[in-house]
Amino acid sequence: MDAKLMAATDGGDVNKLKVGLNKEDAMLMVDATATSKKPSEEDQSPAGIINPLLLLSAREGSLMALNVLLEREDAKRPPLMIISQEFLELVEGGSSAQGRTAVSIVGDVEGGVDDQPAASLAVGALLKGVTPDGDTALHVVAQNQENGKHFLEYAGIIYERGRGLLFAKNHRGDTPLHCAARAGNSKMVSHLMNLAARSGADMKLRLLRMENKRHETALHEAVRFEDGRFLGRKERRALIDATTHTAAEERNKDDAAGAQEEKNIVKLLMGADPELANYPADGVSPLYLAILLGKSTIALILYDKSGGNLSYSGANGQNALHVGVLPHRDSGVR
Repeated sequence: MDAKLMAATDGGDVNKLKVGLNKEDAMLMVDATATSKKPSEEDQSPAGIINPLLLLSAREGSLMALNVLLEREDAKRPPLMIISQEFLELVEGGSSAQGRTAVSIVGDVEGGVDDQPAASLAVGALLKGVTPDGDTALHVVAQNQENGKHFLEYAGIIYERGRGLLFAKNHRGDTPLHCAARAGNSKMVSHLMNLAARSGADMKLRLLRMENKRHETALHEAVRFEDGRFLGRKERRALIDATTHTAAEERNKDDAAGAQEEKNIVKLLMGADPELANYPADGVSPLYLAILLGKSTIALILYDKSGGNLSYSGANGQNALHVGVLPHRDSGVR
């Protein structure tokens, strides 16, 4: 795709973007056509680069823009590829249209933008495109840090169009669930789990336990994102003793129950799959990561929600017991 197309607008009005649409968004459109980063052969998508208008709509969670693109695909019309002022108004929900209806804006969008002759008309091709990092539109909308309802609805529409996209991995091996957990978006994490559950409990577990190229699940991302209180040496010793002493285990349950509510993503994931802290089978476990990062209260949540059935595995032959008895120090693990 010609990068010059990304800068084309009706009358050159791209600089008149309002709230939520800025130079960063415009640059992202150009980035979508970049070829500087070559993915491995197994990561390359046969559908090619993501449609820039779809990418913009996913970043903004614009349902109106998404529906226009999908309806055009359903009608077997060549996809829109050039950013116009009319489409930007559509992304903004018509807020800058001065009383014009959504229907009239849509008409201007379709009438004011040239078709891209080389674009694929294959059924479902629109949602199969990826960014240079391998992100699908679902990855993009999942990693948004806003908790707005429209982002959740946007994700739901994509899922209904292509359920396999919920399990798609980008070039880092991340699923949309990884992205949502990394962004700290608890509502999106819950929504993606519920979408997977529509296909059965086994599909939900499959999504939760999927690992990226670092052999980490979304739970690892949640552990990294969320704040955790550091416990002193005596309290950390109690965490280790909890495996054999009932009294210590009860104290740990109290600490886990009293943890701040911003740790809700860890609780969400563990509540959905109490065995999740056993993954990966080898490598850095969520418990090891939590203790290494000095997030002892999160470690207690993992222990409590798993009923003690969790992996202690760590890096370089170590386990959580090794780092659990060390004095706290700033860690470079992120």
